[in-house]
Amino acid sequence: MQTRHRTPTIFNLSMVDVLCCALGCVILLWLLNLREATEQTLQAETVGTQLEKSQGELQTARDELARWKKEAETASGQLATARTDLRAARDDVNRLNTQATAMQAQIDTSKREADAGAKRILTNEKQIADLSASLKDTQGERDKVKSRILDLDKEVVDLKTAKTAIDLRLAKKAEEYGDVEKKLTEASQRVISLQKLVREKEELANSMSKKADEQVDKLTDAETRVKKQQMLADLVPGLREEIKTARDKLTAAESLVQGRDKELTEARQALRVAEDRFAGIKLTGQRVIFLVDMSGSMVLEAYTKPAPQKWTEVCKTVGELMESLNGLRKYQVIIFSEEAKYLLGNDKQWLNYNGKISSENVVSKLKAVQPKGGTNLFAAMKAAFDFRNDGLDAVYLLSDGLPNIGEGLTALDVAKIDQINKTDQDRAEQVKGELLGNYLRDKLKKEWNPKALGKARVHINTVGFFYESPDLGAFLWAVAYENEGSFVGMSSFEK
Repeated sequence: MQTRHRTPTIFNLSMVDVLCCALGCVILLWLLNLREATEQTLQAETVGTQLEKSQGELQTARDELARWKKEAETASGQLATARTDLRAARDDVNRLNTQATAMQAQIDTSKREADAGAKRILTNEKQIADLSASLKDTQGERDKVKSRILDLDKEVVDLKTAKTAIDLRLAKKAEEYGDVEKKLTEASQRVISLQKLVREKEELANSMSKKADEQVDKLTDAETRVKKQQMLADLVPGLREEIKTARDKLTAAESLVQGRDKELTEARQALRVAEDRFAGIKLTGQRVIFLVDMSGSMVLEAYTKPAPQKWTEVCKTVGELMESLNGLRKYQVIIFSEEAKYLLGNDKQWLNYNGKISSENVVSKLKAVQPKGGTNLFAAMKAAFDFRNDGLDAVYLLSDGLPNIGEGLTALDVAKIDQINKTDQDRAEQVKGELLGNYLRDKLKKEWNPKALGKARVHINTVGFFYESPDLGAFLWAVAYENEGSFVGMSSFEK
């Protein structure tokens, strides 16, 4: 039995449409070239007609010449005139011959152009074939683009969902920040009260210490008397009761001294706790980096109002922080705006801390700095964590704004910020700061300062100066909280 096979389908409807389009393009190009060739042919025919007409005129001139010759035989008086007309006719003949030659050249040129047009038709047909092949490739690329557009639409939906979740978290963080700020205020008040209590306790302890010394002297005298009375006890029975009473008084005095000593110890411990804090920040670190923001806003209040005392206060605070760190041994000061640099030189090397001499030198150098430029916090933090493997254990960041330049923005982020900037510049700056800030926090969490088993983390403490936006407070609080540090905010002195 003979096996039958179905004839395979070579063309489908889409391919027929493509071929029809390609054929239409070929026909259109062919018609255009045909029209151009027809026009050139018509021009050639016109030249031929003019040539025939010129030849007719030449023949007419020749007939007239013959007639003139006959007339010359009969009218010798008009010979000179006829000869003149003959020369003119000959000139016309020469001119017509020249025109005929030029027209023949035009005909030859038209023929060459017609040949070139035929070649162009062949070239166009080849191009149409190439276009047909590339059209198939373009169809595949178009399908890929459609698929990519669908993926991008999905990413946009995911980003919108993520943004909504982030906005909710930010609102929650802002609420938590309000509570934390309130608690910090209460804690600061408690610290002040505690310091006052410590002073009172010290005064009381000193007083009790004096009384204790007096009691010790009395006890010594009492013991001496007790010994003397003991020697006389056997001789004088009435002294036994007095000895017992003296012993009871001695025991009571010893208990009183022990109680006062305990109160004095507790007061001294409370004083040490209070001394180990600076404006609510728990002071830690032997190898410390001070990151000081020197952007243009550090001499401004509320973004536009000049505040020259602001930078002075920042410089003073750095000095006070250094002097308050009891365990400080090594340090560096990195100032940053659009880039990070070392205030005292000795790049990427520790400086030895020499008490008040070092702090006064730092304050003096900082006061000589002129704040300007943007805020590249990424560069500053990266420079600080270059000391990570060389014993860095604490960072103190002093700033007044969210980062606004530096690493952390994707092309999609830039496009989004540019779009927002067209209608709301302040909102665009806020979005940029949030994106750069979140990128920096993620970098700290995953790469620079991660929670690793058996490896101590670097404590990052933050101080916000004259900040007017809760976004800055929330950012600095989050950086400190996520890196086992403390945050304190300092608002402007004048309102």
